[in-house]
Amino acid sequence: MDYSWEEELTPDMLGDNLYCTVAKAIGVENLLRLAKIIGGSNFYMPIEKGLLRPLRNKKIAEEYNGYNKKELAKKYGVTPRMVQNIATSNAADKAHKIKKKRRATK
Repeated sequence: MDYSWEEELTPDMLGDNLYCTVAKAIGVENLLRLAKIIGGSNFYMPIEKGLLRPLRNKKIAEEYNGYNKKELAKKYGVTPRMVQNIATSNAADKAHKIKKKRRATK
């Protein structure tokens, strides 16, 4: 298929729909890139907050000192219990990686 004409495509040519909105936000070229990657498949895009959650959790785990649950909860918009769970989960992940690494070197 000849794509030499793709530079002529404008968002308004896509109609009044999600494709037009996305093209206006990220550009037609990037919309076409997305189409090449996921075109034809059912695709779910989580909300921005969902995509940023791993980074938020990393920051919470890095800043957690065992005494600042309430402050971190307020700062990141979560409950103190979630701060505790994130910190505990992060510590468990680190311990698991260390054990796995030790086993691999034996």
